[in-house]
Amino acid sequence: MHKTKTKQSISKTERLLLANQYEILQKLNNDDSFLSKRYRKLQAIFQAGAECFYDEAFTDIADTLDEDFCQEVIQIFELRRAIRFSLKKSGISQEKMDEVATIGFDGNNECAHFSFARLLQQELNRFQEMSVENSHMPSLHCHRRMLDTWNSLDNRNHLSETEIEALLKNLPTMY
Repeated sequence: MHKTKTKQSISKTERLLLANQYEILQKLNNDDSFLSKRYRKLQAIFQAGAECFYDEAFTDIADTLDEDFCQEVIQIFELRRAIRFSLKKSGISQEKMDEVATIGFDGNNECAHFSFARLLQQELNRFQEMSVENSHMPSLHCHRRMLDTWNSLDNRNHLSETEIEALLKNLPTMY
């Protein structure tokens, strides 16, 4: 996927603030040659007003994820949580419980979903009972089919064996 550069236009005051910030960051990270060089380069870009290189300051900043996108990933976790809760009552095998607890997104084609799922767990400490893995194959279509089925149910948090079976038939295969 080709990503187009966004033209950033900033004032001299903003450039001065950014250049000073990168100078401070460079000095604070003097013991890390990679970061020190990166911050020195960014400081030079903003001091020179080299607008064509402003995007280099944003290489580590992801595109904005809208509310619907985020809610879809959260619902995938909530769906898996509901299945696990209902399975615990049925005495299902630990292997099946672990399979349901592993949520996979393709790291190459579903990287925004994968990254947001990891953010939820690693930085926001949500859904700690589950794991997020790179499925190495597209799986979003499976998650969406499961969500469609789950959203059509009356009691989504207390699932019957028949409802669980209907959901699990769309469970993505990992690896």
